[in-house]
Amino acid sequence: MITQSPDTDPESERQQIRILRSMPVWQRIAQIDALNAMAEAFTMVGLRRHHPAATPTQLRHLLRDRRLQVVKPSETPADGDVSPDGAP
Repeated sequence: MITQSPDTDPESERQQIRILRSMPVWQRIAQIDALNAMAEAFTMVGLRRHHPAATPTQLRHLLRDRRLQVVKPSETPADGDVSPDGAP
């Protein structure tokens, strides 16, 4: 059996899948919610490092922009430039 992750033992992965399938939906959603909260906390740490003078309101706006992937006109690629995702 090929695993989802190359560093995971196939039997361990089967057990993980079995456990996830046995969990009620509300519990899986709660886990996803916790993972999202953790990702947001890590993102805020990064934003604070890159913008040490930003106010809490500015940080929330930066987080919102990051979530929505808002690109300001001043940050759009010039003609011929390639964006980070490879699109022209």
